[in-house]
Amino acid sequence: MSTVPNGPFQRVTAEPSIRQLPVNGSLTVELRYDAGHLTAHVPELLGLRVHYDSTMLQLAEPAADLFADGLIGVEDLVEETADGDIKTDRALVFGWVDTQNGWTPSANQLLAKLRFVPSGKIGSTTIRLMGDTSVGYEFVGEPLTITITPESLIVDSLDDTPTIGETTLREAIAAANANPGRDIIEFSAALTASGAATLVLTQGDLIIEDPVVIAGPGVKLLTISAQNNSRIFDLTASAGDVTIEQLTLAGGQTPDGESGGAIRSLTSGTLTVSNAAITGSSASKDGGGIFSQGGLLVSNSSIYGNSASNGGGGIAHRATSAIAEVIGSTLSGNNSAFGGGLMNFNATASITNSTISGNATSSLGGGVVSVSHEAGNEARLTILQSTIARNSTGAGGAVHAATQSGATFGEIAIGNSLVLQQIDGENMTLFNQSGSSGASVRSLGHNLVDGETVALGGTGDVTDISVAVIANDLADNGGPTSTHRLLPQSLAIDAADPNLIPNLSTDQRGLPRILGGGLDVGAFESGVLQP
Repeated sequence: MSTVPNGPFQRVTAEPSIRQLPVNGSLTVELRYDAGHLTAHVPELLGLRVHYDSTMLQLAEPAADLFADGLIGVEDLVEETADGDIKTDRALVFGWVDTQNGWTPSANQLLAKLRFVPSGKIGSTTIRLMGDTSVGYEFVGEPLTITITPESLIVDSLDDTPTIGETTLREAIAAANANPGRDIIEFSAALTASGAATLVLTQGDLIIEDPVVIAGPGVKLLTISAQNNSRIFDLTASAGDVTIEQLTLAGGQTPDGESGGAIRSLTSGTLTVSNAAITGSSASKDGGGIFSQGGLLVSNSSIYGNSASNGGGGIAHRATSAIAEVIGSTLSGNNSAFGGGLMNFNATASITNSTISGNATSSLGGGVVSVSHEAGNEARLTILQSTIARNSTGAGGAVHAATQSGATFGEIAIGNSLVLQQIDGENMTLFNQSGSSGASVRSLGHNLVDGETVALGGTGDVTDISVAVIANDLADNGGPTSTHRLLPQSLAIDAADPNLIPNLSTDQRGLPRILGGGLDVGAFESGVLQP
């Protein structure tokens, strides 16, 4: 309710029937007058100016209903532009005759109901009251803010600027931000009816402030591109749980000194990236593809061809109390100074049923680096049933455990995994770089590792392999992401421990595990699927 001080005893209030208005709906604003407890303060004339943005709202037809006994007229309902901008004023002058006894001095008297309809644009707009009375009082009302929302959160435009009658992704996100609780944003099938389409961002980051699911039609059908002019999604601390799925994100880029090329997640909830692709994005600090300061789940997705000047070419996870999980996904062709595919910094992360391939760093951890940088925050990384291959480094290993002097380090635990074909650097596949507390790699057993490595010693571990185990190149071997297939007679076939992840029913491609006599090591299960 907006209250307008009007002298010591009088007030005018305006109250909307709703605070959120669908773009195809209507809004009723009630104007009320209260003369207080002294009859002497009842004026003979009350003038109101209703100020609103005519690009957002229009007066409906009929525009007003008059209710007050003794109210003798409304002088003017003609549009004015008294302030010289695109906003519109309506001057409404109410008058009455005291002898009709229409006004009860202490009552909250209804003057009129004004009806508005949206002009077609999505977003927030403000209605203001201002005016004066015949007894010499002037007033300015508190603003009424109305949020105009899409009829439904269906994006039906590839534009990034508002168009009357259409809903852009930016407008849909703004509407979701204004509506507390989880919203679901989808895309009209008409956008991709003729084939793959691209939505180009021209107005900067898409800022997410409230829980939302953004569900695209498929990674091969719709791309959201920032064309290297901004990052794509920016999740604030209030965003809660956010899901981005069935989309390709491309060409995100941070401002200088910032992290998260395609997505920056500062949410206290969890960011889920599912059945998606993130490519061609860069950060001048950490996380060329994704920077996460909260919970993170990446599933059945491809993070490839991204870069970061510091850590985490594909993903950078810096959260002391939230977990990052990479499941059934491929991180490939990313580059940075540290952790080409993924950097886990003072945090807890896991990689399961996934492929980390062809990433590069100028320093440590061509595939993955897990770093403990301060006392009290143990960096812990678990790698299970995954393939880490053909990553290159300037120094250190493909999987690199590091701790700064004085920091507390947890460990990298690895099991049922392939770590192969490290390129350049120190020809190390698994590497410890210890500070005062000591970094450690712990085997959970049944790993196949070539080249030089730290001592593993787990059950079923095979190191210093000299024969080919996997195909050199990533390829489409079925499923949503690229993988390295196992070669015939590979040492990885039937060599894994099925009890390490007892509930793992499929490989990275989504095909059944244990197609032959036993479980294979790595992300790919060989064998023939029986009909």
